[in-house]
Amino acid sequence: MKYRCCPKCGFGMNQDSDGNFYCLSCKFVFWQNSKPTVTAIISWEGKVLLGQRNIEPFNGWLDLPGGFLKYGEHPIDGLKREIREEIGVDIMSCLPHGIFMDTYNYKDDIYSILCLHYRVWINPNDIKKISAGDDMETLTWVSMDQLDIDKVAFNANQESLKKFLKDYNKDLDFNTIRG
Repeated sequence: MKYRCCPKCGFGMNQDSDGNFYCLSCKFVFWQNSKPTVTAIISWEGKVLLGQRNIEPFNGWLDLPGGFLKYGEHPIDGLKREIREEIGVDIMSCLPHGIFMDTYNYKDDIYSILCLHYRVWINPNDIKKISAGDDMETLTWVSMDQLDIDKVAFNANQESLKKFLKDYNKDLDFNTIRG
């Protein structure tokens, strides 16, 4: 991301060695922080829920449900919002799964993203209510022994799924959850 003019005073901007932009006149600094995202791993009866993306980047690739946090949004609130938008149901509970770093290409800019991944449970009665929305074209349950991680969008999602498969414990699956 490149800026030519300061958003405060309109004067020219320079970039420091950390990648932050600063104003040559008023000294305003535009911090180049990683953009936070939330992602859900949802499993049921030995399968993981994946969607097919209908937007770039990775249009047509498989993806885990999730997305960018809004400004000032708590990660759990963002996770609930994203799950509602992308699969049409509410979260019953969640646990942190991992933190990963990745990049996101958007309109010729490359953003650094901080990816907060969660194990997510939904009400078993809502399994049949799941439907694709937002930036998901379709949703599919993929058997864990059939999962081709290399066909899943984003390095962070691939790392997260590898960790999930390594750590998978049937006691955490939906059909055995104890409320």
